[in-house]
Amino acid sequence: MNKRMEDIKNKYIKREATDSEKELLFRHLDENPQELSTFLKEEIDETFSAFPNEDAPENRVVQMMSSIRKKSFSYNFYKIAAILAIPLIGMVVYQYLHFTSKIESLESNTFSEVYIAPIQRGSTFEYTVNPGVKGLINLPDGSKVWLNSNSTLKCPQQFGNDKRELELSGEGYFIVEGNPQWPMHIKTSAGYQVKVTGTEFNLSSYSNDKVLKLTMVSGTVTLISDRDKSELEVNKLQEIIVPVNSEIKSKDIVKANVHLNTGWKEGLLIFDNTPMDEVIKKMERWFGVKIFVKDSSLLKNHFTGEFDSESLIQVLEFMKITSSIKFSVKEKTYTLSEK
Repeated sequence: MNKRMEDIKNKYIKREATDSEKELLFRHLDENPQELSTFLKEEIDETFSAFPNEDAPENRVVQMMSSIRKKSFSYNFYKIAAILAIPLIGMVVYQYLHFTSKIESLESNTFSEVYIAPIQRGSTFEYTVNPGVKGLINLPDGSKVWLNSNSTLKCPQQFGNDKRELELSGEGYFIVEGNPQWPMHIKTSAGYQVKVTGTEFNLSSYSNDKVLKLTMVSGTVTLISDRDKSELEVNKLQEIIVPVNSEIKSKDIVKANVHLNTGWKEGLLIFDNTPMDEVIKKMERWFGVKIFVKDSSLLKNHFTGEFDSESLIQVLEFMKITSSIKFSVKEKTYTLSEK
């Protein structure tokens, strides 16, 4: 166990660990089951040195043990039960279930409410979703953000009294708790920020994209340019695509294609006459792979298709059938070329 985890473990045993530290500890134990036995022995020693005055309700223990069986953990909790008193089972197992139930992996690209363990940097939490994964974040004010693949959200432990500040790199679907006197400001690396007082929308601003895309589902937000501080309102069922560090123009607001731009949250990979360079970037993020282009001329193509649970190979096979593009795979490297 590394030094940081050792420190968190000692704090947990002394009942001094915060919720975020407990989550990191149990995530570590979930990934390193060989360390669980040592942890439990130390926890047992500490617990019996200050044994609780009241037993856990027996019906609660039965529920927890039933939950353990359903989860099919690799750890043999039945052996643990043979040496632990009911109060200790009620405490250790309950906390383990409470935190590890939030930590699940996505084995497919269908969206699920996956807990994203934050990395703490000073007074800021940094949530990162790796390529090929999507996840849900609950913000300190009760707002929710679904993060798409290869995205990062920076959030303070506690919002300020005058405004709620976030920083997004990637794509997020926001459901913001309404409060006109307490606006949320979402900063991006594209040279814009979005001012929100309570609404639902999708914001895409990857660092390697040439544009920022904002799609409104409900309510109204204000798009603000960092360059000249100009502002533009974007309303329900509208969308705007603006080049990085450019001017904000009202003529760029169009009717939103909500299904196309928010389908990823429902596990849908959608292309609608999409330029091939954008198709490739989206597939790389979606499947967590790198795709090489052998013939640059194929980037002139556009692609249309909607996929639910198809694998990357199935998507490429469809592309091969419907276009002049072929592909090859060698040692997990994908290469596109013209037929």
